[in-house]
Amino acid sequence: MGDITNRYTSLETRYKNLHSIGIKEAEANFQRLQKTTDERHKAAEALIAGLRREVATQRSETEGARAHLPELENAREEVVQLRAKLGEAQAELGDVQAENKALQARLVASRSAAAASVEAIAMSSGPTKGPPGSAVKAKAGAGGTNGGTRTMMGGVAAEAVVAAAQVAQLKEELYGDLTGLIIRGVERGEEGEVGYDCIQTGRNGTLHFKLALSAEPGVSFDETEFSYMPRLDANRDRDLIAVLPEYLSEDITFSRPQAAKFYSRVVDTLTRRTDE
Repeated sequence: MGDITNRYTSLETRYKNLHSIGIKEAEANFQRLQKTTDERHKAAEALIAGLRREVATQRSETEGARAHLPELENAREEVVQLRAKLGEAQAELGDVQAENKALQARLVASRSAAAASVEAIAMSSGPTKGPPGSAVKAKAGAGGTNGGTRTMMGGVAAEAVVAAAQVAQLKEELYGDLTGLIIRGVERGEEGEVGYDCIQTGRNGTLHFKLALSAEPGVSFDETEFSYMPRLDANRDRDLIAVLPEYLSEDITFSRPQAAKFYSRVVDTLTRRTDE
């Protein structure tokens, strides 16, 4: 009986020790868990506070951006208007440059025509070779009237030449004003072919080219051919070359009945808007 009592007492003591250890461990685990939870809670609160500050900052920036939206829209509209004005100014500049080139070409053509008229007048009214002065004096009595008649006829012929030259110049100027085509010169070859030195003006530039019309004997009108030879300079005509089709950038030959169609394409190329 005493042995059993001792065992019971020993077991009860061990139970109490284990119970005490369990309670202490539980309390220690609870404290550690509580501390970890508190730390996580503080970290979460700090994170939430930081996020709230960022949201507030972004909200403030968004409101500021919204306040500037009308200014941004106005700036965009101004940019669009300025681009439109820039395009109009560039188009006007191109027109002015083309008109300037056309006026320069017409000035050159007018000077050439005026020089040709002066030369024609000089040839028609200049002195002609005649007999020596003694022979003229000998025939002064009998031929004086004929000499005066020849002088008067020469003056009439000179006036007719001047009038014809003026009419031809007026026709050429009217044709140039209506079509933009300036014919700088005309040359006739030894075999009868005719060469035309031409300038066509337009909003897209000034095209300098030559046309040669064949004149082979026995060839009908439909079989007669024009030869087109552009006179382009890589630096001077850089913008023009960019809009010219390939067939206007190189030498070509076409029949005379196709001349009107060819010219219409030249005019269309030089006058149509490049943004179409």
